Amino acid sequence: MHFSIQGLLFKKQNKQEQFLKKIKKREEITDTIELEIAEYLTKISSYNLTETATRRIRGIHSMINDLERIGDIYYQMSKTFERMQNEGTMLNEDSMEGIRKMLNLIHEAIRNVRDNLEKDSENIDLEKAMEIENAINDYQDKLLEYHYNQLENKVYSN
Repeated sequence: MHFSIQGLLFKKQNKQEQFLKKIKKREEITDTIELEIAEYLTKISSYNLTETATRRIRGIHSMINDLERIGDIYYQMSKTFERMQNEGTMLNEDSMEGIRKMLNLIHEAIRNVRDNLEKDSENIDLEKAMEIENAINDYQDKLLEYHYNQLENKVYSN
């Protein structure tokens, strides 16, 4: 979904409909996967489990909820973009560049999560994850400040 959102925002306009369809389909898939995994985890939880296993199940449950929520966010972004297109609203180059930079930071976070999922829990580098999260949070603050300045200066069109 991440690459589809980037394609939607920054690729040729004749492919936008394809990206919108992909994002919608993938959001539906994340919903289905969340339900199936949650059902499975519920079944497993009915057995007599160790404290470690119970903690892992809670962690997996938290991850699938987070992944489904991320799918929802990407889908909502695509719907907002689609609405803006239909209304003829465009963001200026600086705004689009800000979005591009934020998506690059998010992609770095995704890569880090994938790397960490391949490791045993004791080998995960939480410091790197925290650095990336802090960079995202700092850039989010910067984008919000930029947005408020744009609003104050009436840069956005109606």
